[in-house]
This record gives sequence, structure tokens and C-alpha cells, in this order.
Amino acid sequence: MPGDIATLVADARRRDGRVVLELGCGEYKENPASIAVDVLAHPAVDVVGDAIEALLATPPGSVDLIRSRHFLEHIEDTTGLLRASRRALRDGGSFSATVPHFSNAHFYSDPTHKTFFGLYTMS
Repeated sequence: MPGDIATLVADARRRDGRVVLELGCGEYKENPASIAVDVLAHPAVDVVGDAIEALLATPPGSVDLIRSRHFLEHIEDTTGLLRASRRALRDGGSFSATVPHFSNAHFYSDPTHKTFFGLYTMS
């Protein structure tokens, strides 16, 4: 996997004191200091590969924040991704995700959407 995530995490901790991962960032990072993971090699991406594999390669308890915007609906193993995220997060760390509600008319128009999210999905 290009971009050794363990090294990137250690470097971010030394540089910023905080480690932020962006999963499925696509062409743009929300935070320039974050470590971006995407399956496609865009200029903003630091680690090209599967998000779950990247999370499992991250040292346990080493991440302060995991962000994902319009990404979770594109993967099949949401539970696996959340478990791998929990492993990577430090105690008190956060996971923040933005997903489309299943009632959004555009949700069904995108054939790459694999997982539905409703009001109580994460309950």
C-alpha cells in the first residue's frame, strides 16, 4: 500500500500533536494536515488503498479523529469499517461521517451506493 500509514501517523503526531484521517476523500482533503485515504490515486491522497486495510495497518489507539464525507454509502462492509475505526481511535477519539439519507431522491440515482442510512442507522 503506497504511503506507509504507520509512518504517516507517527509523523503527524510529531508535527501537529494530533492525528486526523480522512476516509474516501476523493480529489480534495477537508483538512490539509490530515492523512487522506482513498482507493483512487488523486493528488490529495496520502494512502492509496482499501480503507479497512489502511485502518488495520494504523497503530491501535493512534488516531484522534476519523472523518468521512459521502463515503460510507459506497462500501459494503460498514460494520467492518466501524470496527477497524474503533481499533485505530484513541480513547476519547471521534468518528464523524456525513452520509445521504435514504429518502434523498439522488441516493437511488447513484449506482455506486451500496449502503442505506436512515435516522436511526447508527443507534
